[in-house]
Amino acid sequence: DASDLERWEMFPANDPYAFITPGPGKWFWLMRQPVTEPPGQARPWTEVYLELADRLGILEDVYQIGNTFWVLSERYKLQKGKHYTIREIAERQAKTIVGDHFNWDMVKESPCIVTREKTIEEAYPRPFFKAKVPIYFEHFLRMKKEVEKVTENLGLQWDFTPYSPVPVYIPCPAHSESSDYDLIATNHKLPFHTFSSTAENLWIDEISRGNPYAYYIMIHTSVAKEKGLQDGDKVCVESQHGQKITGRLRVTELVHPNCVAIAGTFGHWAKRMPISRGKGVLYNALLPPPSLERIDTLSGQIDMCVRVRIYRVEE
Repeated sequence: DASDLERWEMFPANDPYAFITPGPGKWFWLMRQPVTEPPGQARPWTEVYLELADRLGILEDVYQIGNTFWVLSERYKLQKGKHYTIREIAERQAKTIVGDHFNWDMVKESPCIVTREKTIEEAYPRPFFKAKVPIYFEHFLRMKKEVEKVTENLGLQWDFTPYSPVPVYIPCPAHSESSDYDLIATNHKLPFHTFSSTAENLWIDEISRGNPYAYYIMIHTSVAKEKGLQDGDKVCVESQHGQKITGRLRVTELVHPNCVAIAGTFGHWAKRMPISRGKGVLYNALLPPPSLERIDTLSGQIDMCVRVRIYRVEE
């Protein structure tokens, strides 16, 4: 796959409807453009998808979905029997949004295109909403019956408690009391990291090293005092399932006294990741092997809560 720096992207690259800044201002649109050609036979994944659709004989169906999803104007809809590159599709999207006057010179100096001022309704949309918000999800009951047929056919034990049309509280195992494992590990994300790939970015790593919390294990000041721990100590966090991780401690008022807070996406160990290797800790290492008991049977999400204890270890 061609990287972000080697490909055109569907326009807009960052839709302001998805990343909208509240309040008045101007509508802006971004165009991601390649700064170099991809190596060898690498291609943008979007072009691969179009080729696969063509081989499967469903390219016209993809075009129809695209015309609707991108709200392309009649003049710029994708036509049957024709083949388009991603750059050509992006141009049609841009002309639909920006206008017929769009040309590639407009994104040479800056990838951002500003169109117009927001209207009052766009700047402050909530007072103008006419939609109703459901409080009873009756479709959960219909889906429950459908899933019951499948699980019975497969002989699966399935927890249907989450399939309630009204909210129900379902405590996870970590919410049970334990005198030995007196804290709950929590995982949080940092605003300057995305998934685990950015940990290998040299500049973002510099920001992380300058941040007083990014690569640290955090506990509340009252907990540190109770356990005789100090800022900068090398500590071990041990889960009730037997897994252990070690790292540097940061004592702070920013976390709940019942929690051990660990930023996600770190703890890399591969030799070919020299920038991120050995920095931060791997939160997932505290979790037990996946099991049905730790999966939300409605959403498929894994329970990330786990009871732990923390103690100082020798350097």
